[in-house]
Amino acid sequence: MDFRVARPDELKQIASLYHRIWHETQAPHQHPDIAKFRDVRFMQDRINAFYPNIIIALDELDIVGLVVAKEARLSQLFVDSQQRGKGVGQKLLALAEAKLRAEGAVRITLNCLVGNDAARRFYERNDWRVSRMETKMGQTHKGEVPIEVFEMERTLDVLDHFA
Repeated sequence: MDFRVARPDELKQIASLYHRIWHETQAPHQHPDIAKFRDVRFMQDRINAFYPNIIIALDELDIVGLVVAKEARLSQLFVDSQQRGKGVGQKLLALAEAKLRAEGAVRITLNCLVGNDAARRFYERNDWRVSRMETKMGQTHKGEVPIEVFEMERTLDVLDHFA
C-alpha cells in the first residue's frame, strides 16, 4: 500500500471513489434528499475544491482511500470497503494529523455524523474526543435540511510524531 498527496490527473477517480463510499457510509445517517443531491458532479466539485489538500491510499494503481487535511481541520476520511480493517484508515489519519501538525496546528477538529458509531469509535480509539454536538445544514434539491454532527477534536503534541 502506498500513501501520497493526490495529483491533478487523479481527481476524477478520487471523486468517483468518494461518491461511492459516501453513499455507502454516510447517506444512511442523513435525510434521503441529501443523498439524491450528492451526485458524482457534486462530489467532483468538492474534490476539486479540496485539492491539493488530499492524501490518498493506493493499492497498486487503484485509489482505495482518501483524507482531506487543511487549516487545522480533517475531513473526508474514506476507505474502500475491501480495504477496511487493514490499517489504511489508520495510516491516512496519521498522515493527515502529521500534515496539520507540520502546518502549525495544535488543536485539530473534524465532524462525525451522529449515528455513524463506527466512525466515532475509530476516532475515539485514536485520541479524538467529542467536543460538542451541532446542527449543520445540508443542501437538497428542495432546500436545506438539518444534519446532526459531533464536532470532535484532538490536541496535537509537537512530539507526537516521534512516538
